[in-house]
Amino acid sequence: MVRSFPRYIAIAMLGALMLAGCSSGTDEPAPIYAWLGPLTGLERIAGNEGAELYVDRRNGNAPAVTSVYIAPVQITVAAGTALASLSASDFETMRRLLETRVRKAVGGEIPLADGPGPRSYALRVALTDLLIKQVSGSVFRPGPTDFRFGFAGSALQASLRDGPANVRRAAIVIQPADASGPNVSWADLPQRFDALAGQLASQIAKAKAEIAAARDKAPEKENATKPKG
Repeated sequence: MVRSFPRYIAIAMLGALMLAGCSSGTDEPAPIYAWLGPLTGLERIAGNEGAELYVDRRNGNAPAVTSVYIAPVQITVAAGTALASLSASDFETMRRLLETRVRKAVGGEIPLADGPGPRSYALRVALTDLLIKQVSGSVFRPGPTDFRFGFAGSALQASLRDGPANVRRAAIVIQPADASGPNVSWADLPQRFDALAGQLASQIAKAKAEIAAARDKAPEKENATKPKG
């Protein structure tokens, strides 16, 4: 059963999204992603092929951090996915596989923390709108090899927040290059996840550098406003 919102609620939600876009201070509305939500206050960094990087460069009050805590990675599925046919244990195996790849790649750029803390970023990651199709006609419970996975329309989305203030400092959206249908086998998932995790790690390194650059400029601005003598 599909439930619909009352009309007045839909109008209120639309108005809130329009205000969120206008509050970014730019001519273009702030981007909105279903999983990340509005990216108000974040500036898009140019020159990132295959990925979109948004960073908060409005001020330099971001704390210096030495590590990153990665929350459990999520996977959401696209409409039309045969999720009921894929066992919960196989789905969890797939999720853990992606998480392992993400931790390995990101850990190569910045030390990993065991939990959130004042000297760590908190990184939330989700692979959204993954399409899962059963390709076998077996009457028995299908196994993972009976499915194909489609990345067209999916995205690896990530939100980077600092530990002390829980302020979002960066957001990353990676669109997989594969634009075809669900033709990726279970055996090919590690390679696909490795590619996405590698792109994510690269964008996190760029985000970290942008945040540090904004923070390093803050003392210069402060000194420039102080009266001489």
